[in-house]
Amino acid sequence: MKRIRYFDLLRVICFSIVVFYHMMIQLYFNGMFAMDAIEPFFVTANINTGVVAVTLFFMLSGASLVISTKDSVDWKQFYIKRFIRLLFPFYFVNICWFIIRAIRAKSIFALIEGIAPWKILLGVLGIDEWLTLYGVSGFSQGIGEWFLGCLIILYVLFPIFRKLMLKNKILFSAIVISVYVAVIYNYSSSIPVYQNILVKGCEFIFGMYLGAYQGSLNKKAVVVSLPVVVFYLTGKTPLGINSAVNITVCALAFFITVSFTENVLQKSTYFYKWIAFLSGCSYELFLIHHLVIYTLTPIAKQYMHNKTHVLVLFIIELAVMGILTLAVKNICDYFIKRIKGRALPSVGNIEGI
Repeated sequence: MKRIRYFDLLRVICFSIVVFYHMMIQLYFNGMFAMDAIEPFFVTANINTGVVAVTLFFMLSGASLVISTKDSVDWKQFYIKRFIRLLFPFYFVNICWFIIRAIRAKSIFALIEGIAPWKILLGVLGIDEWLTLYGVSGFSQGIGEWFLGCLIILYVLFPIFRKLMLKNKILFSAIVISVYVAVIYNYSSSIPVYQNILVKGCEFIFGMYLGAYQGSLNKKAVVVSLPVVVFYLTGKTPLGINSAVNITVCALAFFITVSFTENVLQKSTYFYKWIAFLSGCSYELFLIHHLVIYTLTPIAKQYMHNKTHVLVLFIIELAVMGILTLAVKNICDYFIKRIKGRALPSVGNIEGI
C-alpha cells in the first residue's frame, strides 16, 4: 500500500501544536504567567488550537484505519498488530515512570497501598485515565491521559463502524451527523465536550469518510477549506456558534487543506524524510512529553524572570523530550520486532498518533 505522505505531515503539525500547548499551559498552572498572557498563543476568537490538533488526531486515526483495511481484513492480526504497537510502549513508559516515582518515594508499597487490583487492571488496559473523566478512579500515572483510553475504545469499535459505513455510506453518515448535532446542542455534562467519547467517536468517523474518499477530492475543495482555516486561525470576529462546531469544522478544513500537499511531498524526498522520521516518533513523544513538562516546569519556576528564560526552558524541555523519545522508540521497536512473530506483518506507526 502506497504511503500517504500528508498523513505524516498532519501528524507532525498536530503533535507540535499539542506539545507547545502543554508547555504553555503549564506556565499558567505553575503560577508563572496569567492566562491572559499565554492564551493569545493558542486561542483565537473561535478556537483553541490545542483542541483542534487533538480533534485532528482522532480524524487521522479514522482515516488511517479505513485506508489500511481497504482490502480484506484479518481482524485477529489487525488487533494484535495495533495493540502491540499501542500498549507495549505505554507499558514500558509506565514501568519506567513507576520506578522513578518509587525511588523518589523510597518505597514501592507507598504508591500502591490501598489500590484495588481491578484499578490496576484498568491501567493495564490503558483506559484508567479516560475513566477518571466519568468518576472512576484507577491507577493512572497520567501517561497517555484521556486521549489514549478514548482511542482504544474507538479502535475496538472500528470494525463495527467500518461495516456500517461500507453497508450504506449515506445512511451511516446521516446517523453520525444526527448524533453529533444532538450531543453538542443538548450538552449538559461536566466533562468538557471535546473530551466526550460520543463527540470524539463522531469525529473519528468523519475521519473515516475522509480516508474513504482520500485522493478523490476535487481540487476546488481547497478554495473553500483554505480560507476557512485562515479565518479560524487569524479571524478576530467570534462567529457566535457552538464551540464544538467551530473545532470540528476547523479540523475538517485543515485536514482537507493539508491533503493538497501530497503531490509536493511526493516530490520533496529530502524534506519528507524528516517529516517521516518525526512522524514515526510521534507516539513515543506523546507518551513522554507530559512527564517531561510536568517535571521540569516546576523545577524551573524559581529561575523564570523573563521571556528569554521561558525560551531556554522550552529548549531544554524539547531536548529532553527528543532524547527520551528516541531512547524509548529504539528500545520498544527492538522488543516489538521480537514479540510480533513471523505471522504478523511489520508494525508501523499508530494511526493518528
